[in-house]
Amino acid sequence: MMPLTRQAHGTQGRNTCKQVSALALVYTLALTTIWLPTAAATGFVALPLQGFSLEDGSRSAYTLCNDTGKYSAKFSAKYSEKSSAKLSTTSIPVPASADAANTCAIFVGSELQAPLPGYELLAHAMRQAIMNNAHTGFQDKKIATVSELVWRNDEQGQCLFGSRVITLSSADADYDSQTPGKQYFRISDVAHGGFGHDAADGKLLEVAYAQHASKARPVYRVGRSFSAVSYQAGNSLRLPPLAAQATPAINTEQLAALDSNWVNFTTEIGLPKHPVSPMLYIKTACAAGKPQTLPDLIRLRQADRAPLIELSLPGFAPPEASGLKEISAAKEVSAPKTKIAAQP
Repeated sequence: MMPLTRQAHGTQGRNTCKQVSALALVYTLALTTIWLPTAAATGFVALPLQGFSLEDGSRSAYTLCNDTGKYSAKFSAKYSEKSSAKLSTTSIPVPASADAANTCAIFVGSELQAPLPGYELLAHAMRQAIMNNAHTGFQDKKIATVSELVWRNDEQGQCLFGSRVITLSSADADYDSQTPGKQYFRISDVAHGGFGHDAADGKLLEVAYAQHASKARPVYRVGRSFSAVSYQAGNSLRLPPLAAQATPAINTEQLAALDSNWVNFTTEIGLPKHPVSPMLYIKTACAAGKPQTLPDLIRLRQADRAPLIELSLPGFAPPEASGLKEISAAKEVSAPKTKIAAQP
């Protein structure tokens, strides 16, 4: 079984967050940015409150963005002609470009630049993810930083929330030094809460991503769900069906419940090959004024390998977000204590 290690205030671990100056934010982003000419933002995709229809008539909270590499159809549990030879040559995803693999993808010259016209920078922060649990010997390990930017279009009453994760290559990167080899935190999913305010009047969230860093993997799928669903190529579903009841932060069963408060991006982040995430964007209606900073709004999840780990950080939310009580309405039950079984 892959045990779920939950990082949260007052449970098995502790998170802290440090904000840095605007100069440090610019410097850190610039270190890993490929400067490209601005192109039209073509990849924003709506996340409907009712989820997405699947070919078999069922529904899913998720939709595919980059369906190449291990998220191509040949890696799905439903693909019946897979072989180790085929899988070994197709696991690298096709980078998003103007001509291919560009669903949900946009192309922006700089991460500090709003991905859509008419938006002005409203707030920014850089937060530090610290792991402190049994794997670290209950010692603080500085694992990653999350940079956040919020832009607003006053005329449209819309906000854009952008975030990017950078895993740190310090001595703390090996979070479990008692285990032979290097135990790096491999982030498969990044979740952001605080968006349920749009549910009452039926407004839609829209999401996109941009691969600024050369080593960043694409976003494979994105869902209006609290749950990250464990994925093992050839043994899982690319689009997990809807669950009838609330599902946990990391679900080893191939199900995910809808949750209007949350967006979960599935990608690959982690040392040594992919230390930087793509820039992740969420577009939503928002009231005028500065965004709130609320606890546990950002979740970094190692959902595809043992041990299952989630780190929680503060994050920005629209001014009218009602806070953690509403955000946590989807009950966070424990992950099933069984390995992922083969799907039919």
